[in-house]
Amino acid sequence: LLADAGLADDVLSQFPPGPCALAAAEGRPVDGTWARAEPVHLLTAIDHLQLAAPVPLPLEAAESTALLATLNAHLCGSGFELHALRGGGWLCACPAGFDCTTVEPSQAVGCNLRDLLPTGPDAVRIRALGNELQMLLHEHLVNERRAARGEPVVNSVWLWGAGRAGT
Repeated sequence: LLADAGLADDVLSQFPPGPCALAAAEGRPVDGTWARAEPVHLLTAIDHLQLAAPVPLPLEAAESTALLATLNAHLCGSGFELHALRGGGWLCACPAGFDCTTVEPSQAVGCNLRDLLPTGPDAVRIRALGNELQMLLHEHLVNERRAARGEPVVNSVWLWGAGRAGT
């Protein structure tokens, strides 16, 4: 789509999806560093993990609220805070200066995630945070109920598109 529009290859670095999604949702420019934070389901393959479609996982409002409450309680004081987006998915307020390059989730579906790990100065930090959130999600009541209904559980959060709009 971007190539057909005649936009430069670096358009997503000029207009990162995190702050742009928030600006679109609020109808005004935003401050701070933001990223998309999608509730996702990871599949276990023989020797690696894969991202399953759809991304983000469709959640009922009550499910999203309960998951965000648990995750944000853990994130308190870390500089990260998750927020629900109308229409699905989440946003993440990030600490000032947060710098991490990640893959847009539609490009990662079905791939070996070992090949798509975050890079950049804060990559180790975000990988560790991802592992912590996975542990919190593992036996969450929302996921127990989803599993009982035969729905995929939210077992990870896919952080991507971090930045400040216009930088």
